[in-house]
Amino acid sequence: MKNTLFARIVTVFAFTLSFASVGERSGAAPTPNFFCGIKDGVPTTIAHTSRGDVPVIRWVSDYFSNAGYTPQRRCIEVSEKFQTFYNNGTLNYITTGVINRQPVVCVAETPGSPCSEVLFTLEKKDDPNVVLQQLFNVRVRATTAAITRGGSLINQNEPIYINVNDYLNKTPAEEGISPLSETILPRESVKSQVFVSDNGNQETNPPNLVEALSQVNSTEAVSAIEQSWERDYENYFKTNLSNTAFGSREIAETLAKLAKQTGKKPALIYAVPTPERLELILVLPQQAPIRKMLPEANKDALLNVVRQFTREVTDPTRVNTTTYLPAAQKLYGWLIAPLASELASNQIDTLIFCMGSGLRSIPLAALHDGQKFLVEKYSIGLIPAFNMTDTLYKDIKNLPVLAMGASEFKEQAPLISVPVELSAILEDVSGVLWPGSWQGKQFLNQQFTLNNLRNQRASQRFGIVHLATHAEFRSGSPNNSYIQFWDSKLTLDKMRQLQWNNPPVELLVLSACRTAVGDEDAEMGFAGLAVNSGVKSALASLWSVSDIATLALMTEFYQQLRVAPIKAEGLRQTQIEMLRGNVRFEDGKLQGPMLGEGVFLPPKLAALGNTDFKHPFYWAAFTMIGSPW
Repeated sequence: MKNTLFARIVTVFAFTLSFASVGERSGAAPTPNFFCGIKDGVPTTIAHTSRGDVPVIRWVSDYFSNAGYTPQRRCIEVSEKFQTFYNNGTLNYITTGVINRQPVVCVAETPGSPCSEVLFTLEKKDDPNVVLQQLFNVRVRATTAAITRGGSLINQNEPIYINVNDYLNKTPAEEGISPLSETILPRESVKSQVFVSDNGNQETNPPNLVEALSQVNSTEAVSAIEQSWERDYENYFKTNLSNTAFGSREIAETLAKLAKQTGKKPALIYAVPTPERLELILVLPQQAPIRKMLPEANKDALLNVVRQFTREVTDPTRVNTTTYLPAAQKLYGWLIAPLASELASNQIDTLIFCMGSGLRSIPLAALHDGQKFLVEKYSIGLIPAFNMTDTLYKDIKNLPVLAMGASEFKEQAPLISVPVELSAILEDVSGVLWPGSWQGKQFLNQQFTLNNLRNQRASQRFGIVHLATHAEFRSGSPNNSYIQFWDSKLTLDKMRQLQWNNPPVELLVLSACRTAVGDEDAEMGFAGLAVNSGVKSALASLWSVSDIATLALMTEFYQQLRVAPIKAEGLRQTQIEMLRGNVRFEDGKLQGPMLGEGVFLPPKLAALGNTDFKHPFYWAAFTMIGSPW
C-alpha cells in the first residue's frame, strides 16, 4: 500500500510536469520568480519567467483546511519554498519520500536520490486515491500544463523524478494571472489540532508539553517539543512558519550532513523548564537522543538564577567586576555539565539551543565552567525549533552586503558610531588576508528608508543586510516590537511583507537592538526573528550594548566572517577576541586581530581614550538566531 501511495503521488507530478526529461536537462530554464497568483479564481503557484507566467500547481482542494491550510495559504507558503529552493540551487527534481514516517512531496538533487528538502506533507491516514483526488484532482491536457481538476490516475510502481528545468522550459505560459498577497488572507490556527508522535499516533487536542513529556520516551519527546513550540510561535506570529516534520532521526541525519559540509560538528540541545525539573534532550549527529532530568533545577529555581545572571551581566555599572560569575557557573552546571561527557566524546564544537519559555533570552555565550566561557569552547546558535530552521548550507563569503543605518533620531538616543560602522564593513580593513573587501552599498540617515531598502533589494541580490539602528523586542503582540528606520518603524508583524526570502537573505544583522529580557513575548519575538522575517540567519543583541562596543564587535565580525566556516563561528571568534582584550580602542584607532593596522576613529570616538571590551556586557548580548550555518 505504501509503495502504491508514493507511486501515485509521483504520478500526479508526472502529469503536472510531464514532457520533462527525467535523466537529463534540456538547456537553461528562464530564471523564475515563484509566487502565488490567482487564475480564474483559483490560487496557483506560478513561475514568472522571461516567457511569461508558467503555472505549476493549482490549489483547488480544501484537503488541508481543517489544519489551518486553506488553498490560498498553501499556495503562498509552498510558492515561497519553490523560490527558496530554486535560489539555493536545490530545486532540480521533484519526487516523493517519507519524512518522520509521513509521506511528503519534496525536491531531490538527482534522479534516484532521496529528498533533500520538503515542499509539503501529505496525510498518511487516507486512501491514496482519495487523497490525490481531494488534493489536486488531476486533468491531463495535450499541452501538459499544471495540475488542475478532472481526469484519472495512471498506475505506476516506480517513483518518477521530474526535471524542473525541463518543465519550466516547455510548459506553456498563461495570461490573466494576478498576484495573491499574503497580507490579505485571514490567519487560521495552524497545526493546533493535531499532535503527531514519532510512532505515528495522532491525537486531537494534544496535551500540554509538560504532560506530553511525562508520557513519551526520548525519541518521541523531540517531536513533542518541536510541535508544541512550533504551535506557540505560530500562534504568536499568527502565520504558518514551517511545513517540515522532522523527528529525532531526521534531525540527527541532518546534523551529520551539515558536519560534513562545514567541518563543524553540531549538536542540538533542547532545554524545557517544568515545575518539577529541567528537561534536557541532546541530539547528536547520527545518534538517538539523550535525555537528562534535573529535579534540582525546577522552573522556579532555574528562572531565579537566570534573573540573577541577566541582572548582573547587563548592568553597565558592573563592567569592572565579576559579579555575574556565580550565576553563570550555576547555569552552566544545569544546562551544559550534564551533557559534557557526550559532547566531548563526540567532538562537538557547535551547540544549537532550542529553549523553553524563560530561557530564550539567556546570554548563552557568557555561561562559565569555572575556567572558560561557553563561547571559548563552542560556536553557539539559538533556534525556535529545528523544523523552523533553514538547514541548507551556503558559503556566504562573496555575497554582496547592503549596509544601512542612522546615527541621528528624532525621539531616541543618537548612535554616533554608525557612520564608522557602515564604512568599516565595506572597507578592506585587514589589508593582508584577502584582496579587496565585502562588496555592496551603504546608506545613512535620510537614505535609510523602507522604500530605499525595497528598491535596493529589487535592484541587486544582497545576501547580507546590515541595519545599524535602534530595534526593540517588547512585550505583547509582534506589532509592539519594531526596527527603527529614518522615516518610520517596521513592526515585527510586518517583517514578512518585505519578502526577505525573495531574493533570499542569508544573514540579517541588527546591530543596536534590545529585548525585554525575561518577558515571554519579547523572547519569542527575539528567538523567532529569523523564521518570522524569512531570512536564514539573524544576528541581534539581547540588550542595548554600548555604541562603541557595537562598532568594535561588528567591525571585527565582518572580517572574521570572511574566513569562518559558518556564521556562528565568525561570531564566536569575535567574542573571544573581545573577552581577551584583543579588540579595543587604542591610540585613536579600533584595533583587532583581523583589522590590520587598525581603523581610525573620528575625534568624538578617539576622545574616549583607550578602552577594552572584556566584560560580557559588551559582547555576550549578540546572538546568532536561526541557522548558525
